[in-house]
Amino acid sequence: MNQLHSVPMLSVCIATFRQDEYIETCVRSVLAQAHEVTLEILIGDDGDSPLTPEIVQRLSVAFPGCIQYFRHPQNLGASANYQFLISRARGEFIAHLDGDDFWLPGKLLAQLKVLREQPDLAACYTNALVVEDDLSLRMLFSAVGPKRFDLAFMLAGGNFLNHSSMVYRSQYKDVLLGFEGAFIDYKMHLHLARKGDLFMLPGAFVAYRWATPQSMVQRTPGKVQQWYWDAMVSVLQCPEVTHAVRCNALAHYWGMAASEFLIKGRWAWSQHWSKEISAVFPVEFRLVYWRGWRFALGRLVSLSFAALGRKVAAPLVRVLHPR
Repeated sequence: MNQLHSVPMLSVCIATFRQDEYIETCVRSVLAQAHEVTLEILIGDDGDSPLTPEIVQRLSVAFPGCIQYFRHPQNLGASANYQFLISRARGEFIAHLDGDDFWLPGKLLAQLKVLREQPDLAACYTNALVVEDDLSLRMLFSAVGPKRFDLAFMLAGGNFLNHSSMVYRSQYKDVLLGFEGAFIDYKMHLHLARKGDLFMLPGAFVAYRWATPQSMVQRTPGKVQQWYWDAMVSVLQCPEVTHAVRCNALAHYWGMAASEFLIKGRWAWSQHWSKEISAVFPVEFRLVYWRGWRFALGRLVSLSFAALGRKVAAPLVRVLHPR
């Protein structure tokens, strides 16, 4: 088993908060791959998890020299919790795993093989199975893969990458540590893409739990949307982003906001984002305004046909992030 004084090939950063019922499955899914990859496991507990310390202590005794556990006296928030762990990671590569998710066999070995064979890649991801609490399959996380893609591709279609699947080169960890305030995984993906291409492996190597109580999407959807926008703005103004790429990204984002009006009747929401986008990118927004509405209309039609199809036939496995 790994020893803490040796330099691991990979550091696994697990951020957890009120996930007593999930954390053992999560950590064991990593330990199951420790015989294939030399690794260290860094667990950041954001407090208020009464059973987690005991669970992690038991696993640390069973697997000595592999786990470092940090229980924060005050809640840091998901972003700062991950930054805390990343700053202590010693491996050549770094992986992230949310405390309510878990990995499937062979994940790390497959990703490290790709990263070693293609040294210009900044990070490698896999698809994920979206599961219910009873582990029944709900859908596939992403319709993309396998594929090599760049920053322009990431901006044009939004976030389709599963956070708990990411493995990246530790030489880029300062990029993530430099973020200020709260952020979402999309910001990490975008800024890693500035350092090199990203790669999506074929197959699903992660089980992503659907709508758990501590999910940011469930608890703070408005904040998540704002953080998503902040992530885009943080790279859209970079010199390497062309005018065409910027327009494609804004058209997609505005189209999603406009969809909220057409599908859910949220006029105030679409108005808010119309003003927000035009305030930051007035020239580009004038060029893509009607493209966004056409995107929203097309999405409405697609969803209507999909709903009709589900009424007349047994549905195939859906995807959370179609492209």
